[in-house]
Amino acid sequence: MRASLVVKDLMTRSRLQEAAAAAGYEVATMREVPAVTLEDPPDLLVVDLDLPGALQGAAAWRAAHPETRVVGFAFHVEEELIAAARAAGIEVLPHGATARPARFFS
Repeated sequence: MRASLVVKDLMTRSRLQEAAAAAGYEVATMREVPAVTLEDPPDLLVVDLDLPGALQGAAAWRAAHPETRVVGFAFHVEEELIAAARAAGIEVLPHGATARPARFFS
């Protein structure tokens, strides 16, 4: 299984990367959502929805690769962002879940 993590914050990225590896994922990290034209998409795409263009990129992934699980995270007060992500079919977890990141990979 492969996971792509789109996370800017180093500490958050490290926690997610460690949890993904512990769950058996081969992990790639990046600072922006990759182009949806990848021929061999990952099994899981985790996106920090606060990054510029992240919502649009994650929504495009969701539409183009329905077999890829797309999980975003955002602060709970960003209600409009969370609602838009969920409307696009993105699974959304609160930013606080990154402190116990196993939820992203189960």
